[in-house]
Amino acid sequence: MANTFMKFDTLAWAKELEKSGIPPQQAEAQVALIFRIVDDNVCTKQDLRDSEGRVEIRLKELDFKIEEVKREVAEIKKETVEIRKEIAEVKKELMIEIEKVKKELTIEIEKIKEQIEKIKEQIEKTKEALSDKLSRWIFCTVTAQTAIILAVVKLMH
Repeated sequence: MANTFMKFDTLAWAKELEKSGIPPQQAEAQVALIFRIVDDNVCTKQDLRDSEGRVEIRLKELDFKIEEVKREVAEIKKETVEIRKEIAEVKKELMIEIEKVKKELTIEIEKIKEQIEKIKEQIEKTKEALSDKLSRWIFCTVTAQTAIILAVVKLMH
């Protein structure tokens, strides 16, 4: 950092060193080195003002970005609320549709149960009819066999 605004009387300092017994060339060299160190490493009021100005600009930029993020977060929250409302509506509609389907299926199941009962009744009637026919057929067969046997017995005597 080059401090062109720093007040530093190098000549007065070099004279003070010379008064204390330091040879003039050595006093000038020491003052030059110290001045370079101080000049390169110490900030002036102007350096601080410049830094303060840059910091203020960065803070304003950050404030602007924070406000921007706040707006985005508020928009996201708003969208989230809207999405949740839509989800709730869809859920409600789905529940209504599920209930409709349940009722329809219950009705269809009851119809199928009634049809199964009718088929069972028809099967029972068919079994009874077949049982009657089978009994008659057996009776007729036994009667015919008996008649044949009687006829054969008569012929043999």
